[in-house]
Amino acid sequence: MQSSTIARYLELLGARTVPAPFNQTYLGYPVLVNDAFWRRLPPDDRAILLKALEEAGAYELRLIRELEARALKEMAASGLRIHRLTADERTAWEQAVAPLYDEVAVRMPPPLRAFVEARKPR
Repeated sequence: MQSSTIARYLELLGARTVPAPFNQTYLGYPVLVNDAFWRRLPPDDRAILLKALEEAGAYELRLIRELEARALKEMAASGLRIHRLTADERTAWEQAVAPLYDEVAVRMPPPLRAFVEARKPR
């Protein structure tokens, strides 16, 4: 399946690509709990659960960063040249893809939209 989001992203960057079939998804892992059950929990128990969720999220992020660093190291060792953006290049990139935020945000539920908007390049 061609990802319209990635196709638009590349278009905004001025890239010309040959479409390749692949799947691209947002992998969020929501934790859902019945509202009535949640409200019945003592505040201390809720705090414990929220802290555990934060710790699990931080742990997951640490693992992702470690795996990414290892993968980049392996790719560089195999001869791939990795370019790290300068601050000016990063700003130009953010400005180029900024329209994509609005295009994608309209398809998101309000809480996720607010999360993305808070991280939108200015």
